[in-house]
Parts: sequence; structure tokens; C-alpha cells
Amino acid sequence: MNRQVRIREAFGKAHAYDAHAAPQAATAVRLAELIAERGWSEGARVLDMGCGTGALAAALFSRARPGLYLCADISPPMLARARTKLATASPAPLFAAMDASLPALKPRFHLAASNMALHWTPDMAAALAGLWELLLPGGVLAVAVPGEGTFRAWREAHERRGLSCGLQDFPSASALAGLFPATPHITEEHHPLTLSHALDLPRHLKRVGGFVPRSGHVPLAPADFRAVLNDLDTRRPAMGYHVLYALAFKAPQE
Repeated sequence: MNRQVRIREAFGKAHAYDAHAAPQAATAVRLAELIAERGWSEGARVLDMGCGTGALAAALFSRARPGLYLCADISPPMLARARTKLATASPAPLFAAMDASLPALKPRFHLAASNMALHWTPDMAAALAGLWELLLPGGVLAVAVPGEGTFRAWREAHERRGLSCGLQDFPSASALAGLFPATPHITEEHHPLTLSHALDLPRHLKRVGGFVPRSGHVPLAPADFRAVLNDLDTRRPAMGYHVLYALAFKAPQE
């Protein structure tokens, strides 16, 4: 099955997403704060790419009234949950099932934003370039993505045994900056997960739809998987999301 189809289906099946996505909700609030500080104004036309269940939209609507707000996501069930969450928002948001890699839109936005979604695209640099092209002069591109420290202990437990880890690679701050069409301002934060056992991490990822492995990954044999879990349960390292917030500003027309 095509990986993008697997990703879409995984998020569609995350029926209790909001109950388990506290880090994603926190990053949405923080991204909205950064946008409000540097580029959010009344009447702005906004594209929310990879909107999920609408956490970023809710945070932005609480700060200023947009002129138009388009929620786009690869998963129709996620869009349906966002529609429910934003039922009382004014003006009423628009909703579109759309892949961030192929946004069928024209340049008309003052803000293009994405919260914890663009790392699922096959080519993040291409996705960022596509969003950049949809901005009007003077517009803002603002994203939050997992950084290289995300679930580091899980990856290291595999490396100690010479085993392949299914986690996709996440960028460093400098690598993310290099993917942007213009130099962004980057802020870093850590959002820890409370895990009683190592197995709680894959359980968390499944509940939020984020368990599709990187391309080409071969699942571990059961004995190897148990060895990784035992290693982590013995060491009990902290694990969580290392989040990179990046905002770039498009030059106004002269």
C-alpha cells in the first residue's frame, strides 16, 4: 500500500485523537502565540495545512478574527472532527481534503500554517516551497514539526542492538532552516510524554495516528522488539517531542 494512503488511513482511525494528543494541542497553542506575536492580524486569509482536528484553528480564532480560514487535511475523518470542533467559529471555516504535497490552490493567503503535520509529507522542502507559493507578498509561513530529539531514547535503544528503528528521521534546527524558501526564525521546545512503560510510546503513536513507519522499514522480530522494550524499561529514560517552530516572512512588493 502507498505510504501516503497508509498515513491517511491511520489518522482516519485515530478516533480518540484529542484524548491522547496533549503534546500536539500544546504545540498548536504555542505556534498560535508565535504567529500572533509576529504576523497575525484581523481579516487575514489563512491556510491551515494538515489541520487535524482543528487545534491550531481554535487557538488562532481565539486571538483574532480571520477574513477567511481554510482547514485542509489528507484525512476526511480528521476534517470531520475539525468541523465539529469549530462549529461555532466565526466566520465559518472552509474545509478541504487535500495533500500538502499537492495543494490545488492559488496564491491568496496572508498566513500559511501547519502544526505537527509536514513531516508526514514525502518531501518537506517541496511542501514548504508549495505553501510559500500560496502566500501573498508580506505573508507568513509558520510551521511546527518534530525535531531530531523526538523520541531519541527509543531510537538509541535500537542502535545499541544494531536494529532498524521504524521512526522516520526528524530535522535539526539548522536542517529545517535549510528546507525553507527564506530564512526562518526558529524556536525550540521539548514536550515530555508521561510513559509508565516503554510500550506506552507505540500505544501513544497509534492512538494519535502517528505509527506508520518510515519507508522501507522491516518490522522487528518479536524477540528483538521485546529486547528494545526491556532495555528502555530498565533505563527508564525521558521521552517526548522535540518541537521546532519556524516562521518565515515573504517580502512585500515594492
